[in-house]
Amino acid sequence: MMDKRAQRELYLEHNPDVAKNIKDIDAQALKQVESYPMTKQKTFFEGYKPQFHFQHKDTELPSYSEMLMRVAKANDRADKAERALREQTEETAHWICKYNGDVSRFQRQKKELAAAEERADKAEAERDTAIQAYKEAMKTVYRGVETILQYIPKEAREAHGFDSFLASLYPDKEREPNG
Repeated sequence: MMDKRAQRELYLEHNPDVAKNIKDIDAQALKQVESYPMTKQKTFFEGYKPQFHFQHKDTELPSYSEMLMRVAKANDRADKAERALREQTEETAHWICKYNGDVSRFQRQKKELAAAEERADKAEAERDTAIQAYKEAMKTVYRGVETILQYIPKEAREAHGFDSFLASLYPDKEREPNG
């Protein structure tokens, strides 16, 4: 197994264009260092030879190509996250539309139910009115039949069974047939 420095050297041997880019970057860094004004920083930069790999306490910084790979991977992860967010947004919009549709359907059904209940109340009121009218009409009929039966002699009523009929008109009242 090769260490990172050996891998880098092998990579640069097989990719001369990358090696040239690294040398160009090193040259630009050297120009920037040399262009600093003469201050206390000059002593910090004295003898500095920029190289692409910096060492800090036995730790190498990644190479330019490794950094590009990391950036590409980060971009891929960002694209995946963006796609996932877009899909989640679309799904959320779908559920919001579905919720709004359910709300409007519920409101419509609520109005239809209220109208049906109102029609049922009106029908019940009409039925109660019809029952009351029927009862009033039957009272009139019963009174008329009672009046007619009063003019029939008692023997004829008994012979034809009208006494029991008169009692059945008002079963809750005790009546005596007039004779």
